[in-house]
Amino acid sequence: MTNRVHFLYEAGKEPNDSFAHELITTFGQCDFSAAETVVSVGGDGLLLQALRHGAGKKIFGMIAPTSDSVGFWTNKNINDAAQLQSAMDSAGLYMVKPIQADICFADGSKTTRYGYNEISIQLIPHKPTAELVEKFNLNAIDLTLQSTLLNLSVHFANSALGPKKIMGRGFTFSSAFGSTAMNRANGASAVDIRRESIILSAMGAPHIQSIVNDSETIFNLDVGSLHKRPVMLTFDSFAVIENEKGSPISAV
Repeated sequence: MTNRVHFLYEAGKEPNDSFAHELITTFGQCDFSAAETVVSVGGDGLLLQALRHGAGKKIFGMIAPTSDSVGFWTNKNINDAAQLQSAMDSAGLYMVKPIQADICFADGSKTTRYGYNEISIQLIPHKPTAELVEKFNLNAIDLTLQSTLLNLSVHFANSALGPKKIMGRGFTFSSAFGSTAMNRANGASAVDIRRESIILSAMGAPHIQSIVNDSETIFNLDVGSLHKRPVMLTFDSFAVIENEKGSPISAV
Protein backbone atom coordinates (compact mmCIF):
# COMPACT_ATOMS: atom_id res chain seq x y z
CA MET A 1 0.00 0.00 0.00
CA THR A 2 1.29 3.47 -0.94
CA ASN A 3 2.07 5.46 2.21
CA ARG A 4 1.88 9.16 3.01
CA VAL A 5 -0.89 10.08 0.58
CA HIS A 6 -2.85 13.32 0.72
CA PHE A 7 -6.19 13.45 -1.07
CA LEU A 8 -6.98 16.90 -2.46
CA TYR A 9 -10.67 17.48 -3.20
CA GLU A 10 -13.26 20.23 -3.06
CA ALA A 11 -15.42 19.79 0.02
CA GLY A 12 -19.11 19.51 -0.78
CA LYS A 13 -18.59 19.00 -4.52
CA GLU A 14 -20.16 15.69 -5.41
CA PRO A 15 -19.47 13.00 -6.43
CA ASN A 16 -15.76 13.72 -5.84
CA ASP A 17 -16.19 14.56 -2.14
CA SER A 18 -17.84 11.21 -1.29
CA PHE A 19 -15.40 9.23 -3.43
CA ALA A 20 -12.39 10.95 -1.82
CA HIS A 21 -13.69 10.00 1.62
CA GLU A 22 -14.09 6.37 0.49
CA LEU A 23 -10.43 6.36 -0.56
CA ILE A 24 -9.33 8.05 2.66
CA THR A 25 -10.99 5.24 4.61
CA THR A 26 -8.46 2.85 3.02
CA PHE A 27 -5.38 5.01 2.54
CA GLY A 28 -5.72 7.47 5.39
CA GLN A 29 -5.16 11.20 4.96
CA CYS A 30 -1.58 12.42 5.38
CA ASP A 31 -0.96 16.10 6.00
CA PHE A 32 -0.23 17.86 2.70
CA SER A 33 3.22 19.10 3.72
CA ALA A 34 4.37 15.61 4.81
CA ALA A 35 2.79 13.68 1.94
CA GLU A 36 4.93 11.88 -0.64
CA THR A 37 2.02 11.63 -3.08
CA VAL A 38 -0.87 14.04 -3.67
CA VAL A 39 -3.96 12.56 -5.31
CA SER A 40 -6.32 15.20 -6.69
CA VAL A 41 -9.91 13.97 -6.88
CA GLY A 42 -11.47 16.39 -9.34
CA GLY A 43 -10.85 17.88 -12.77
CA ASP A 44 -7.79 19.38 -14.43
CA GLY A 45 -8.16 22.60 -12.42
CA LEU A 46 -7.70 20.73 -9.17
CA LEU A 47 -4.77 18.83 -10.66
CA LEU A 48 -3.14 22.18 -11.50
CA GLN A 49 -3.70 23.26 -7.89
CA ALA A 50 -1.92 20.12 -6.70
CA LEU A 51 1.00 20.84 -9.03
CA ARG A 52 1.18 24.48 -7.96
CA HIS A 53 1.34 23.65 -4.24
CA GLY A 54 3.03 20.25 -4.38
CA ALA A 55 6.42 20.98 -5.96
CA GLY A 56 8.72 17.97 -5.50
CA LYS A 57 5.89 15.58 -4.72
CA LYS A 58 4.32 12.85 -6.84
CA ILE A 59 1.03 14.12 -8.23
CA PHE A 60 -1.74 11.81 -9.41
CA GLY A 61 -4.95 13.18 -10.89
CA MET A 62 -8.27 11.35 -10.93
CA ILE A 63 -12.02 11.93 -10.80
CA ALA A 64 -14.89 9.97 -9.29
CA PRO A 65 -16.18 7.30 -11.71
CA THR A 66 -19.63 8.92 -11.81
CA SER A 67 -18.31 12.45 -12.43
CA ASP A 68 -19.19 14.26 -15.66
CA SER A 69 -15.84 16.09 -15.72
CA VAL A 70 -14.01 16.09 -19.05
CA GLY A 71 -10.56 16.64 -17.54
CA PHE A 72 -7.84 15.69 -20.02
CA TRP A 73 -5.11 14.69 -17.55
CA THR A 74 -7.27 13.00 -14.94
CA ASN A 75 -7.82 9.24 -14.65
CA LYS A 76 -11.47 8.39 -15.26
CA ASN A 77 -11.63 4.59 -14.81
CA ILE A 78 -10.76 4.13 -11.15
CA ASN A 79 -13.67 2.70 -9.18
CA ASP A 80 -12.16 1.84 -5.80
CA ALA A 81 -9.04 1.94 -3.62
CA ALA A 82 -7.58 -1.26 -5.09
CA GLN A 83 -7.75 0.13 -8.61
CA LEU A 84 -6.19 3.40 -7.46
CA GLN A 85 -3.31 1.51 -5.84
CA SER A 86 -2.76 -0.53 -9.01
CA ALA A 87 -2.86 2.59 -11.18
CA MET A 88 -0.32 4.42 -9.02
CA ASP A 89 1.97 1.37 -8.92
CA SER A 90 2.02 1.14 -12.72
CA ALA A 91 2.04 4.86 -13.53
CA GLY A 92 4.97 6.45 -15.33
CA LEU A 93 6.73 9.34 -13.62
CA TYR A 94 7.26 12.57 -15.57
CA MET A 95 8.79 15.84 -14.49
CA VAL A 96 6.39 18.76 -15.00
CA LYS A 97 8.10 22.16 -14.90
CA PRO A 98 6.21 25.46 -14.94
CA ILE A 99 6.98 28.29 -17.34
CA GLN A 100 8.37 31.36 -15.59
CA ALA A 101 7.18 34.83 -16.52
CA ASP A 102 9.06 37.87 -15.20
CA ILE A 103 6.68 40.83 -15.50
CA CYS A 104 7.85 44.44 -15.74
CA PHE A 105 5.45 47.33 -15.13
CA ALA A 106 5.59 50.83 -16.56
CA ASP A 107 6.68 52.30 -13.21
CA GLY A 108 9.75 50.03 -13.12
CA SER A 109 8.46 47.50 -10.57
CA LYS A 110 8.60 43.75 -11.26
CA THR A 111 6.93 40.51 -10.24
CA THR A 112 7.09 36.84 -11.28
CA ARG A 113 4.37 34.30 -12.08
CA TYR A 114 4.44 30.61 -13.07
CA GLY A 115 2.18 28.62 -15.37
CA TYR A 116 2.04 24.83 -15.51
CA ASN A 117 -0.26 24.83 -18.54
CA GLU A 118 0.71 28.06 -20.19
CA ILE A 119 1.61 31.71 -19.94
CA SER A 120 -0.20 34.01 -22.35
CA ILE A 121 -0.01 37.70 -23.19
CA GLN A 122 -3.21 38.98 -24.71
CA LEU A 123 -5.31 42.06 -25.28
CA ILE A 124 -7.83 43.20 -22.72
CA PRO A 125 -10.92 45.36 -23.19
CA HIS A 126 -10.59 48.74 -21.52
CA LYS A 127 -12.23 52.14 -21.37
CA PRO A 128 -11.48 54.23 -24.47
CA THR A 129 -9.40 57.36 -24.24
CA ALA A 130 -11.05 60.78 -24.38
CA GLU A 131 -9.74 61.08 -27.95
CA LEU A 132 -11.49 57.85 -29.02
CA VAL A 133 -14.69 58.81 -27.20
CA GLU A 134 -14.87 62.05 -29.13
CA LYS A 135 -13.73 60.61 -32.45
CA PHE A 136 -16.22 57.71 -32.49
CA ASN A 137 -19.01 59.22 -30.36
CA LEU A 138 -18.68 56.58 -27.62
CA ASN A 139 -20.26 56.56 -24.16
CA ALA A 140 -19.73 55.02 -20.73
CA ILE A 141 -20.71 51.46 -21.68
CA ASP A 142 -18.39 51.25 -24.69
CA LEU A 143 -15.03 49.47 -24.49
CA THR A 144 -12.13 49.43 -26.89
CA LEU A 145 -10.53 46.24 -28.25
CA GLN A 146 -7.32 47.51 -29.78
CA SER A 147 -4.99 44.78 -31.05
CA THR A 148 -1.83 44.20 -29.04
CA LEU A 149 1.40 45.71 -30.33
CA LEU A 150 4.28 43.52 -29.21
CA ASN A 151 7.97 43.49 -29.97
CA LEU A 152 9.18 39.88 -29.71
CA SER A 153 12.77 38.74 -29.40
CA VAL A 154 13.90 35.17 -28.76
CA HIS A 155 17.15 34.07 -27.13
CA PHE A 156 18.41 30.54 -27.77
CA ALA A 157 21.52 28.89 -26.31
CA ASN A 158 23.92 30.40 -28.87
CA SER A 159 21.87 32.87 -30.89
CA ALA A 160 19.04 35.37 -30.84
CA LEU A 161 16.24 36.52 -33.13
CA GLY A 162 14.37 39.80 -33.29
CA PRO A 163 13.01 42.03 -32.09
CA LYS A 164 10.05 41.66 -34.47
CA LYS A 165 6.99 43.88 -34.26
CA ILE A 166 3.75 41.87 -34.21
CA MET A 167 0.09 42.87 -33.94
CA GLY A 168 -2.74 40.52 -33.03
CA ARG A 169 -4.63 39.24 -30.01
CA GLY A 170 -1.44 38.01 -28.32
CA PHE A 171 0.82 35.01 -27.70
CA THR A 172 0.61 31.77 -25.76
CA PHE A 173 3.68 29.99 -24.37
CA SER A 174 2.71 26.43 -23.45
CA SER A 175 4.49 23.60 -21.69
CA ALA A 176 4.22 20.08 -23.08
CA PHE A 177 1.81 19.39 -20.21
CA GLY A 178 -0.37 22.32 -21.27
CA SER A 179 -0.04 21.81 -25.02
CA THR A 180 -3.49 20.18 -25.16
CA ALA A 181 -5.21 23.28 -23.72
CA MET A 182 -5.10 26.85 -25.08
CA ASN A 183 -2.16 25.91 -27.33
CA ARG A 184 -4.33 23.35 -29.13
CA ALA A 185 -7.18 25.86 -29.36
CA ASN A 186 -4.77 28.19 -31.18
CA GLY A 187 -4.23 25.51 -33.84
CA ALA A 188 -0.82 24.35 -32.57
CA SER A 189 0.12 20.70 -32.08
CA ALA A 190 0.17 18.80 -28.80
CA VAL A 191 3.62 17.74 -27.59
CA ASP A 192 4.66 14.55 -25.77
CA ILE A 193 4.72 15.22 -22.02
CA ARG A 194 8.21 13.66 -21.84
CA ARG A 195 9.59 16.51 -23.94
CA GLU A 196 10.72 19.57 -22.00
CA SER A 197 9.76 22.41 -24.29
CA ILE A 198 7.96 25.72 -24.69
CA ILE A 199 5.49 25.94 -27.57
CA LEU A 200 4.94 29.42 -28.98
CA SER A 201 1.58 29.99 -30.66
CA ALA A 202 0.02 33.25 -31.79
CA MET A 203 -3.54 34.41 -31.29
CA GLY A 204 -5.01 36.40 -34.14
CA ALA A 205 -1.69 36.60 -36.02
CA PRO A 206 -1.92 33.90 -38.74
CA HIS A 207 1.42 34.92 -40.28
CA ILE A 208 3.19 33.68 -37.11
CA GLN A 209 3.68 29.91 -37.16
CA SER A 210 3.67 27.90 -33.94
CA ILE A 211 7.18 26.80 -32.92
CA VAL A 212 8.34 24.13 -30.45
CA ASN A 213 11.35 25.46 -28.55
CA ASP A 214 13.82 24.08 -26.03
CA SER A 215 12.71 24.64 -22.43
CA GLU A 216 15.68 26.95 -21.80
CA THR A 217 14.60 29.39 -24.54
CA ILE A 218 14.02 32.95 -23.32
CA PHE A 219 11.35 35.14 -24.92
CA ASN A 220 11.26 38.89 -24.42
CA LEU A 221 8.08 40.84 -25.17
CA ASP A 222 7.98 44.63 -25.05
CA VAL A 223 4.49 46.13 -25.08
CA GLY A 224 4.10 48.94 -27.60
CA SER A 225 1.66 51.82 -27.01
CA LEU A 226 0.85 50.27 -23.65
CA HIS A 227 -1.66 52.91 -22.52
CA LYS A 228 -3.63 52.64 -25.74
CA ARG A 229 -3.17 48.85 -26.10
CA PRO A 230 -2.83 47.40 -22.57
CA VAL A 231 -2.27 43.67 -22.18
CA MET A 232 -2.83 41.09 -19.49
CA LEU A 233 -0.65 38.14 -18.62
CA THR A 234 -2.52 34.94 -17.83
CA PHE A 235 -0.99 31.99 -16.00
CA ASP A 236 -3.22 28.92 -16.11
CA SER A 237 -6.57 30.20 -14.77
CA PHE A 238 -5.35 33.52 -13.33
CA ALA A 239 -4.29 36.88 -14.75
CA VAL A 240 -2.27 40.03 -14.03
CA ILE A 241 -3.30 43.32 -15.65
CA GLU A 242 -1.45 45.93 -13.59
CA ASN A 243 0.44 46.25 -10.31
CA GLU A 244 -0.93 47.45 -6.96
CA LYS A 245 -0.43 51.08 -8.01
CA GLY A 246 -2.33 50.69 -11.28
CA SER A 247 0.76 50.67 -13.49
CA PRO A 248 0.25 48.57 -16.67
CA ILE A 249 2.48 45.76 -17.95
CA SER A 250 5.28 47.13 -20.12
CA ALA A 251 7.36 44.00 -20.76
CA VAL A 252 7.50 40.26 -20.06
